[in-house]
Amino acid sequence: MGVDSMNLRVSEIFYSIQGEGPTIGYPAVFLRLYGCNLRCVWCDSKYAWQKGEMQDDLAISEVVGAMTAKDMCDCSRLVVTGGEPLLQSDALSELAQALIGWDCELETNGTIFAPATLVDRGWQFNISPKLASSGNALTQRYKPKVLRHFGYIRNTWFKFTVATQEDLDEVIALTQACNIHDDRVILMPEGTDIDTLIERGAWLAVVCKLHGWRFSPRLQIELWGNRRGV
Repeated sequence: MGVDSMNLRVSEIFYSIQGEGPTIGYPAVFLRLYGCNLRCVWCDSKYAWQKGEMQDDLAISEVVGAMTAKDMCDCSRLVVTGGEPLLQSDALSELAQALIGWDCELETNGTIFAPATLVDRGWQFNISPKLASSGNALTQRYKPKVLRHFGYIRNTWFKFTVATQEDLDEVIALTQACNIHDDRVILMPEGTDIDTLIERGAWLAVVCKLHGWRFSPRLQIELWGNRRGV
């Protein structure tokens, strides 16, 4: 199978700093894929799935070319995000085969199984299970078999976006039901402005200390505000 036998639906490709999760602070090339199977009411990247938004249908070689362009500063860390990237699992498997020497991580909502190609090549998975506050129906957003599947993959983290006590109660119930270890749980405040993030972050930091979980800020919001391409 040739490297260009499949295309990727791309929303944007840019170079920035990872602002969330276990690799926060690392420079990375971001590949944001178009399309999502959920509709979160607080989503800050609706342009990656809303009808009528810009997208490019790119061959694998075109994606790799954009990733290795001069303005990417010879970066070798890739963050695949969305939308929901695993809607394009087959094309991502081809992309993985074209990347030699890259540290790759993928951000997903935890409703779709990871393809073996990405697991075998040591990709990092940043799972963000969606809670009731996202506005998605339980049967759409909660796939316990998929979450348990990711739990068996070594390089996997579970990052929850939390705004209220109700969110926190759901996180506790979900992690217990899916046997998610405390050392893989990350809490992040929901919000797209600094004041909200500080207020909720102060509360969540205390919660993380209590449960032995990790805390993640939203560094990109703190540095550049709520805008795309950063």
